[in-house]
Amino acid sequence: FGSSLKFMIMKHLKICLFALFSLVLAPGAHAALAPGKVQALLVVGDVQLIDSAGNRSPLAKGQTFEEGSTVAAGDNSGATLVFSNGATMRVKAGGQLTVDKFQQAPSDEAKEGTFLRLSHDPSQSITSLDLRNGTLQGEVKELDKKDNSSFTVKTPAGSAGIRGTVVSITVTRDADGHVTGVTANCVVGSMGFTPEAGVNTWMGNGGSSKNI
Repeated sequence: FGSSLKFMIMKHLKICLFALFSLVLAPGAHAALAPGKVQALLVVGDVQLIDSAGNRSPLAKGQTFEEGSTVAAGDNSGATLVFSNGATMRVKAGGQLTVDKFQQAPSDEAKEGTFLRLSHDPSQSITSLDLRNGTLQGEVKELDKKDNSSFTVKTPAGSAGIRGTVVSITVTRDADGHVTGVTANCVVGSMGFTPEAGVNTWMGNGGSSKNI
């Protein structure tokens, strides 16, 4: 009886282990997401990096940071940022951009110093940026739909969903800080802009723009 029970336990254990490995190795299975890396490729003039606690420091060329950070460019200043999913974003003079969320699955392709050479999103990634002021120009490399990767830029007027696109988004404010306009420009590819109300999503193709 003891040998029979031991045999049954070992049999069930092997079945459970096989099912576990099959799940891990199955197509479409995703590794756990972790904070991705953002690197300052180019910095001109007075550009500040503000961490999640509000601490400010000058952003230096080559410096890396993660989600929760804000890049603020002064007059006649700007920064070009490259993400570990291959996206590049340029914060122009007067711009303020917060990396609300940037999570990415581990990838051998996404190594510091190689981000700019990536031709596509190397692994599942979820990116959510918040443009509070100024102009953001950039390119998002092709995202893989089956990995459910996403790249979103939020503005005071709504959010732009970007996938394999060259874009320019501008938020303008008056002297009192009130928003006076938001413009979304799709240079190459396509993008969707959903207003805060969540209705009438604008779908833009290469060469089209929309004043929100």
